[in-house]
Amino acid sequence: MKKDRLLAIIFFISWLGSLSVGAQEVKEKRITMEFKNERLSSAFKRLENVSGYKILFVYEDVNQYTVDGKVKNHTIEQVLKFMVGDKPLKFLIDGQFVNITPQRKEPAKTVEKVKGTVVSVEDGLPVIGASVHVAGTTIGAQTNIDGNFELIKVPGDAMVQFSYVGMETVSLPVSAVMNVRMKADVQTLDDVVVTGYYTQRKQTFTGAATNYSGAELAAISDQNLLSTIAAIDPSFKIVDNIAMGSDPNTVPNIQVRGVNALPTTTSLSEEYKGNSNLPTFILDGFEVSVEKVYDLDPNRVSNISILKDASATAIYGSRASNGVVIIDTKAPAAGKLRLNYYGSMDFEAADLSDYHLLRASDKLKYEDLARLYVGTGAVYVDEEYRRSYNERLKLVQKGYDTDWLAQPLRSLGISHRHSVQLEGGNESFRYGVNLTYNGTSGVMKGSDRTRIGTGIKLQYNYRNLRFRNEITYDKVTANNSPYGSFSDYANMNPYYYPYDENGQLKKILFTIYSPSSGSTTVVNPMYNSTLNTKDRTAYDDFVDNFSVEWDILNNLKLKGNFSLERVNKSTDVFKPADHTDFATVEENKGSYTKGNTVSSSYDGSLVLSYFGQFKKHALSLNGGWNIQQTSDDYSTYTINGFPNQQLDHPAMGAGFLEGSTVKGDATMTRLMGFFGNVNYSFDDRYFVDASIRMDGSSLFGSNQRWGTFWSTGIGWNLHNEAFMKEVSFVDQFRLRMSTGYTGSQSFYPYQALMMYQYQSELAYQDYIGTVIKAFGNSNLKWQRTNKTNFGIDFGFFKNRLSGYFNYFIENSKDLLVDVNMVSYLGFDSYKENLGETQNKGFDFNVKLTAFQNKDWRVNLFVNGQHYNNTLKKISSGLSSFNDKADAAGSTKPYVRYIEGASVNTIWVVPSAGIDPATGNEVFISKDGSYTGTWSEKDYVPYASADPKLSGTFGFNIYYKGFELNTNFYYRFGGYAYNQTLVDKVENVDPYNNVDERALYSRWQTPGVAAMYKRISDRSATKPTSRFVEKDNYLSANSVSLAYTFRTDWIRHFGAQYLKVAVTANDFMRMSTIRREIGTAYPYAHHYSFTAQLTF
Repeated sequence: MKKDRLLAIIFFISWLGSLSVGAQEVKEKRITMEFKNERLSSAFKRLENVSGYKILFVYEDVNQYTVDGKVKNHTIEQVLKFMVGDKPLKFLIDGQFVNITPQRKEPAKTVEKVKGTVVSVEDGLPVIGASVHVAGTTIGAQTNIDGNFELIKVPGDAMVQFSYVGMETVSLPVSAVMNVRMKADVQTLDDVVVTGYYTQRKQTFTGAATNYSGAELAAISDQNLLSTIAAIDPSFKIVDNIAMGSDPNTVPNIQVRGVNALPTTTSLSEEYKGNSNLPTFILDGFEVSVEKVYDLDPNRVSNISILKDASATAIYGSRASNGVVIIDTKAPAAGKLRLNYYGSMDFEAADLSDYHLLRASDKLKYEDLARLYVGTGAVYVDEEYRRSYNERLKLVQKGYDTDWLAQPLRSLGISHRHSVQLEGGNESFRYGVNLTYNGTSGVMKGSDRTRIGTGIKLQYNYRNLRFRNEITYDKVTANNSPYGSFSDYANMNPYYYPYDENGQLKKILFTIYSPSSGSTTVVNPMYNSTLNTKDRTAYDDFVDNFSVEWDILNNLKLKGNFSLERVNKSTDVFKPADHTDFATVEENKGSYTKGNTVSSSYDGSLVLSYFGQFKKHALSLNGGWNIQQTSDDYSTYTINGFPNQQLDHPAMGAGFLEGSTVKGDATMTRLMGFFGNVNYSFDDRYFVDASIRMDGSSLFGSNQRWGTFWSTGIGWNLHNEAFMKEVSFVDQFRLRMSTGYTGSQSFYPYQALMMYQYQSELAYQDYIGTVIKAFGNSNLKWQRTNKTNFGIDFGFFKNRLSGYFNYFIENSKDLLVDVNMVSYLGFDSYKENLGETQNKGFDFNVKLTAFQNKDWRVNLFVNGQHYNNTLKKISSGLSSFNDKADAAGSTKPYVRYIEGASVNTIWVVPSAGIDPATGNEVFISKDGSYTGTWSEKDYVPYASADPKLSGTFGFNIYYKGFELNTNFYYRFGGYAYNQTLVDKVENVDPYNNVDERALYSRWQTPGVAAMYKRISDRSATKPTSRFVEKDNYLSANSVSLAYTFRTDWIRHFGAQYLKVAVTANDFMRMSTIRREIGTAYPYAHHYSFTAQLTF
């Protein structure tokens, strides 16, 4: 027994010794590990597995911290010291156990006043407007014009965070004096592309995309976002609308890299309608209409990205053929309650410099030369013509010479805009409330557009979850001028006088008598302004956007978005019986047209994103799902018979005209898509990416519901190659190429279906008859565009010279066109996928910092684009369209759809000019012979309206708080048909006023050469090369001067930031074409005075 006890004691002592030796061996074990911004909770678990120690900690105590770096051949104690670092944690090694606990600190003393300066690492210049925030408190400030800041009563153990858009955030422990150097954040400023669903590093992005900050846009203009983007990006083009000029109620038509769709109708009257070439607009992750963007407050915008090629747009699949514009609005900033105010006073002055109309005496002389008063030889007829002439001569001799162009115009259109934003919160919860008012008064009396809006943004962060919700409400009211179309005033003869002897506006200005055609009354276009009329469009727009982000892991994120929108739009046009439209109507005078459209939609998406780096490898994966539904319910009717102008309600009218009834349409479209994207790079030198999307849409035939769209691209960062390190002036030189297919679906929802129309006149007993309205096509499928892009991004001399160049080829196939049908089927045509077009061209942007020191910075920039359009394949319907147009004998050139030609080709009959002997035009037929007869058979593709190059250029100068920004638009190398010249010189009604060239430049004397045919020739001038002119153009988009006040001065008023600016937009135009523009609504110069204030 004693022997057994002794053996047991010896065994126990030996076991204890072995434990001690084992623990010593574990303690002396060498550890090698690598951490990449890894949370401590995860890092401790890995260390536990590698070291053999049991590491004990409370998850909430350590999970907020991360560790980054590498340890090699370290002991457990050395590794723990590296991981804990300066974090408020401590560790204790107890045998094979390690305890991690918070480090308790004694309460720190308060720093009464903290002062400092924030400057840029790159140039040493002060960072103006940087946010300075004390973590965990509501204490904060902004740096002033000199980069200085001041904080009061800051806890002594606090961390102070410094942040600024485009720069890396800096966190430092508080001290009485803090001088901070911030450097540009390549990841957020230059190296991120926002796609709407996710962000990608531009350093390894193969697509063609451009980014612009809200500050860059504000330096150009604050009028409307669309014109501002067009002024800064060469690919984003506003299609010229020389008729509507500066009308605040005309939403512009947009193209990105040209035309990718053909017209969806072959009706001559519908030739210029439809918007199938509009880009897709994404606002805060959700698709919106172009009108929504037009009415958006520019001060809400934080960033805009324009996606152009397949790699950039493929994830939008069927909506991407015409490019995608991503708009992000500002998120509320954390910190104490802050009030931001933006106010503007705007002035508009009509630009009539292109109008050169005849004065009263000259107009009467022109009428005489036009032989308006030459009779047939019959005594009675000749006397009537002489009486008519003398009647007008008497008016001229009385001194009547009315400036009709000035009558409907304001001497100065005055508008004002206001925007107020309240924001605040902390890192866990942020809030923002905004109120906006924009009252725009056009240059024509009575025309205006009023926008009122409000919104609430909330953001809540809980651990690795982020919730955001934004509710917005906008009300827009647009009133058209009661003075009518501006062209009516341009037609008025100057010897007409608008007022009677009592100073009241006349309703009838003049009665024109012709022995051959009888009497014709000339109404006063000003008269309707005295009546109670309506011409108003209004809409209410309610939107709720919700999103949630979940950081599943450090490099794995799940994001969900959902949006609801409802728009109620109404149109009211009221004209009482006394309106001049009814001057010759005998019964049911007066009308009220009322229309209403209710649109509702939802848009949802779910996106899973992963980004990982493994030594020299980087991998980005994104996958998602998207669903949309949009429904529209439209109705309109016209009631006639309103004898009293005060009875301005539809219920007070006499009723429908015979055969008239309520008209309407109800549509619904649905879309669902799945998409994925992968991007891989090696050593930030070589990179590839690929995207795919499958879309299903209700727009297309039952046999072709789904379409697949894809892209792939490769790139090479030459500046990261070893052999380029010696080339010191090269900071960036990237080559990229991409190709892929995108789609288009901007069409009527039910064109693939057999459609029927109810007709009340076919009613029988209790049933209403129907007729087939359109022939369906169950095989109708997606339009597809193959986009190929070759691009270069460059930056030299510390990026003082930077820019990009893209060459692109876009082949659109399966375009929707009309195909003719045999007449006995009862239809003229049906829709089919037959058309093909090609756009080929380039765009570029170059920026240069020409001079820079502590006080001065001078930047120069120029951008441009050029593209050619070619029709590769057309249908029988479009060929028939050409024939119908030829037969109609139009006096205007129209788009001819000819394979191998461009839709922008100008088709005319060649002209040899005006015969000096006779004053008649001489044409050149296709066989080269001269003829005096115009024939549509002699049409030739004479010139292209596409310019050789168009874009913008300008400079920016900064000096001690002053900013001078300029932006000019140029265009050259293209041609245009001067239609307004034709209509005002040759194709004129001599009873209306005309351009002065109709008198002074038309042929009058045999043997004397002239540009225009003889005055007495009143035959219609059809498309001729005489009116094709070079279209070289230069205009001043914007010139602005701004000043940011010093913070120490404005603090006396309790403010933190104050900036004032004066801006001039569209104040200068120079063109090689002399023609009237703004024919229905005049162009205008725009001037504004603005102020931005933060409390």
